[in-house]
Amino acid sequence: MRRGQVELRERDGGKCQDMENGKWYTENPDAFPNRYNCKNDEEKLSMIMNKDGAVAKDLEAIKNAYNYPEICHFVKFNDLMANPKEELQKIYSFLEEPYYPHYFENLKDININGIKYDDTIVGKNMHKLHTGKIEKIYNPYITKIPQRIKDKYEHIRF
Repeated sequence: MRRGQVELRERDGGKCQDMENGKWYTENPDAFPNRYNCKNDEEKLSMIMNKDGAVAKDLEAIKNAYNYPEICHFVKFNDLMANPKEELQKIYSFLEEPYYPHYFENLKDININGIKYDDTIVGKNMHKLHTGKIEKIYNPYITKIPQRIKDKYEHIRF
């Protein structure tokens, strides 16, 4: 068994979609950006996107991981949605593990020994788990992001 890390990249260019358009933390008052007495969206974004912010640190770690392909395998979200079996086979191969057959349709909520998925530590509904079939769901986030925000964080790309 190979030791390594598998990263799923959902956000093209390292951009944080729901955070940039404010949808998630506007709809969920207990979301972590609302816990720091920030007055407006600009302050909330600055708090998480500055060089010491939660999102910026994660993006920097991912960017650095690209230098170590022998210990980190990246999966593009679009590739996983288009060819889930093929992408999972690549992950198993990278980890040097035998392939385990997975379901790609009729998916159900996670429930293991009575424990269900719960993301309330960061504010409920930050992540939405979809049941049914693996498929990409269109999110028009990019059309909602003000140009000033795009310009301010354009440098966070890799």
